[in-house]
Amino acid sequence: MPIKLSHSPDRDGEWRVSLDDTTIVCFSGPSAREQAVRRSQELADLLRSIAEECGRPLDPAPVQFQTPG
Repeated sequence: MPIKLSHSPDRDGEWRVSLDDTTIVCFSGPSAREQAVRRSQELADLLRSIAEECGRPLDPAPVQFQTPG
């Protein structure tokens, strides 16, 4: 199973490195994504696996409001 790099659904700005749906390590702060990318690649190399990035969730579409008039 590949190593997964994903943005945390619970905490904005936190990135997780997971293996078999188990979070191995989390990073937060200004360089969180870069650290998570490096560590996921290192782990994938050690386990002779691949690292894949799930990406950051998209921002929701803006909602339009109409006022009576």
